[in-house]
Amino acid sequence: MAEDVERGVGLRARNAALAVTSARDRIAIARKGVDFAEANLETVTRRYEAGVASNIDLIDAQTATYQTHTM
Repeated sequence: MAEDVERGVGLRARNAALAVTSARDRIAIARKGVDFAEANLETVTRRYEAGVASNIDLIDAQTATYQTHTM
């Protein structure tokens, strides 16, 4: 009986550790997505100001950046 409890606690601890690792990985990936979207928005904004990107391109970049911040 005590062994079953011990195994159960060990399993829950391992699952929790894996969940933390997975969450950290997802956060790192999300941060990279935010960085990319912000860099893209900056590039598209400069192109729009120079007259070589359309307002649709700018709106798309703004939307993508907004979405990365709200996920």
